[in-house]
Amino acid sequence: MCIGRSLASRTGRASRLLFWLMVVQIAALALVMHVALVSAFLGDPTAHVNRLGLFWSWSRFLHIVPTASLIYDPRVLYAVLRNHVSAHSHYLPFGYPPTFLLLIWPLAMTSPQVSLPLWLGSGLLLYAWACWDRPQPLLGGFVILAAPSTVAALYYGQVSLLVAGGLIGGFRLADRRPILAGVLFGLASVKPQFGLLVPIALIASRLWKCLIAATVTVLAGVGASALTFSWRSWAGLPAAMANVSRFVARVGLLRVDPTIPPMLHSLGLPAAAAIGIEVMVAIAVAGTIRRLFRRGVFPLGVAALMAGTFLVAPYAVFYDLPIATYALLVVVSQRRQSACDFTGLEAMVLALIAILPLLLFLAPLPFAWGGIGPAALLFLILRQIRTIPRSALPHPAGSPPPPASAAVLASS
Repeated sequence: MCIGRSLASRTGRASRLLFWLMVVQIAALALVMHVALVSAFLGDPTAHVNRLGLFWSWSRFLHIVPTASLIYDPRVLYAVLRNHVSAHSHYLPFGYPPTFLLLIWPLAMTSPQVSLPLWLGSGLLLYAWACWDRPQPLLGGFVILAAPSTVAALYYGQVSLLVAGGLIGGFRLADRRPILAGVLFGLASVKPQFGLLVPIALIASRLWKCLIAATVTVLAGVGASALTFSWRSWAGLPAAMANVSRFVARVGLLRVDPTIPPMLHSLGLPAAAAIGIEVMVAIAVAGTIRRLFRRGVFPLGVAALMAGTFLVAPYAVFYDLPIATYALLVVVSQRRQSACDFTGLEAMVLALIAILPLLLFLAPLPFAWGGIGPAALLFLILRQIRTIPRSALPHPAGSPPPPASAAVLASS
C-alpha cells in the first residue's frame, strides 16, 4: 500500500520543478568539484595535503619515521609533515587504529599523482558496486557519482567510500557468500565506530559464518599491524582518540558532525544527562535493528541500519555520509518499485539527507543539528517497512518458512 497522498497531487508542477532544480544544482556542484579534483591531481597534490593528500602525507610519515607509534603524537606528526612533506601541512592529530596504517602504508611508495587516484578510485569502485541498483540504473548512477556525500569524500581524499562499500557490500553478500562478506566487514573496521550495529544484525540473522569471518579478519588485521608496527602503536591509540576529541571541540568541528553527541553538547546538557540520552538512544536503535534482522537481510533493513549507525556512533564528519546516501537510494528505489509517491514531508526528509553534507559544511546554524537528519531518515524507513505485508518480508530466523504463496510474493 502507498503511504499518504502523492507528492505530485499535493504540490503539483511547482514541487516537481523545485525537485528537478535541486537535481540540476547537485549535478552542477558535482561537476565543479570533480573538475577541481582533476586540477589538483594535475597540479601539486601536496598543496592540498590536509585535504586531498592527507592520507598520502600520513603514509609518507611512516616511511620517514622508523617508529610508527609516533604518528599518534600530534606534535611529532606535525613537525615531520611540516619539515619533510609539505609546508602546507597543518596541525591535525591522527586517530585511526593501527590496522589503518597497513592500508595507507603503500601510498607513499609512489607519487601522490599516481597513488591518490588509485586510492580514491578503489573506494569509489567498491562503493559503486555495493550501491548499484539494477532496477534503477540512472538513479543509482546519479547517487554514486553526483551525490554531495560522494563528492565530499573524494574532495577530502577520505576513506569513507571504502568503508561504506565494505559495509554495504558485506550485507549484499552476507547470504550468498558469507566469507567474502565477513572480509568486507573486516575491511570497514578501519573506522570501527561505523560497525557497531553490524554484529547485532549478523547475530540476529544467524549469519554465523559471516560473523566468524569478520571477527577473524579484524583479529588478523590487529595481529598484522602489531607485527609490522609493534604493539606500541596500539598502546598509543587511546591517547590519540582523546587528542582527536579535544581537537574537534577546539576547532569547532562539532557543527559538521551528523551524530547525536555533538547535538546534545550544543544544547548545553550536563555531561551525565547527555551520556544517559546517548545510551538510551543507542539501546533503542540496537533493539530495533535486532528485531528487523531477525527476519534476515533485506534492503530496507540494511537501510535502517545505515541510518541508525549515525545515532549510535560517537562521532562522524559530513564526508562520512555515503552510507546514509545509500539508505536514501534504497528508500527511493523500493518506493518506486511499489509505484507509490512520497508525501511532501517525506520528500523534505529525503532532500535533507541528499544535501546534508553540503549543509553541514556550510554550517548555517549556530549549533550541531546534523543528527536530526539520520533520525528522521530512520523514522521514515521504519514507517515504510510497516506498510510492507508480513508475507513479503523474510521469515524470522529459526522459524518455519512461509507458505508457497507467500514465498512467491516475497520473491516478486
